[in-house]
Amino acid sequence: MLDDEIMEKPDWVSPPGNTILTILEERELTIEQFAHKIGRPLAVAQKLLDGVHAIDRILANQLATTLGASESFWLAREHDYRASIASPENANVNSLAELLNRLPHKRYAEIRVD
Repeated sequence: MLDDEIMEKPDWVSPPGNTILTILEERELTIEQFAHKIGRPLAVAQKLLDGVHAIDRILANQLATTLGASESFWLAREHDYRASIASPENANVNSLAELLNRLPHKRYAEIRVD
């Protein structure tokens, strides 16, 4: 059985733009209207929807004001997305034992592989 900790978050992350696009569709807003509401050029709004333009505090505040949710929600969506597409550090391992020793749960690291 899996730990509750593992089940808390999905193992996939979508760009924050997916959430924004869903909200725009629900409210029947165009990308042009959205760009105007957040005070950004259309090109920036499109890059935001595509996951190319990052969300900073100022933009997170504008999204919270315009679309709802909180500034911290939008910053967390951005953080999770960027972390999911980043190259993992120390991705190379020489053995299964080394990989197991890197796992965050001690009980997994104690498994012997001989």
